[in-house]
Amino acid sequence: MRILYFCPSFSSFVVKDIEILKEFAHVDVFVFAPSAKWKTPLTFIRQKLFILSRSWKCDVYISQFGGYHSFMPSIFARLFNKRSVIVAGGTDCVSFPKMHYGNFQNKLLGLITKWSYLLCSDIWPVDTSLIKTQSSYDSEQNQPQGILQYCPNTKARIEVIYNGYSSELWNLEINKKTHSFISVAAGAGDYKRFILKGLDLIVKTAKKFPHYHFTIVGNASFNFEIQVPENVKLISFADSKTLESLYQSHQYYLQLSISEGFPNAICEAMLCGCIPIASNVAALPKIVGDTGYILNHRDENELMELINKLPQPTIQDYNHCRNRIQIEFPIQTRSKHIKQILLVKQ
Repeated sequence: MRILYFCPSFSSFVVKDIEILKEFAHVDVFVFAPSAKWKTPLTFIRQKLFILSRSWKCDVYISQFGGYHSFMPSIFARLFNKRSVIVAGGTDCVSFPKMHYGNFQNKLLGLITKWSYLLCSDIWPVDTSLIKTQSSYDSEQNQPQGILQYCPNTKARIEVIYNGYSSELWNLEINKKTHSFISVAAGAGDYKRFILKGLDLIVKTAKKFPHYHFTIVGNASFNFEIQVPENVKLISFADSKTLESLYQSHQYYLQLSISEGFPNAICEAMLCGCIPIASNVAALPKIVGDTGYILNHRDENELMELINKLPQPTIQDYNHCRNRIQIEFPIQTRSKHIKQILLVKQ
């Protein structure tokens, strides 16, 4: 099988899926990443030439996320009677106008994303919540969300394929500091993302627990004014090995996002024994299961009460977190599911 694969960047989601696909197919990758907005038309031209030069021997087009980069593959798949897949991940399924977040809050990007979903043959959301859902977590932003909310007329086959994780890459060592909490949010220096990922709740909560330790990985400085208490450590960047060490030294992982798909960081942290505290959003309750705690509402008092009642974790608690990801979301399950759909379901 020959696959043309399209993505906006080489994120960890992309790298893992390409590795899976290469086990049974030849994969040609096109990264749709113009260095400036005015270069976007040039990138479309490059993408068109990429497709035309390879489509005659291609079996399937796969786009990681819906967006500008998935539009042309969906069109040419129809023209050449090929199969076109979009792996829906989160931001490509939602609209939060107040935060200017999500493909569908932007008129042009929303229209391009909608056309992509209408033209493609298959959609693989990483969680059922991305098909259609309504969350009560944030009372100010609780409108219905999901692919079918914005593209109700799509005829694509929708099949949920959860993300998967390798327990060999993330290891548990009992070297945890008491009352320690960590959260990872790339690009957290931007105010919109700071709020989206619930980091404002973490900062406010840290002020109420001055003897507890909080670590935020994603940015060491912010493009807006905020007072960060001394018990909050900011780290701008951490590679996977450094992240593993950070997870291993913290007791709890905080994922208090307003919107998510199926986030990597919380799963990787759980493999390192972090007990999850997560918002009642998207796949997060499914990921946490009975290993941690769910924050039902975006409310700092509710979070403070939850943290105030936390019991002292045991080694069994740390192992329970790791075991859940190993059993419920191994990378082998995602690999098997993708192979089965592409090789068997034609």
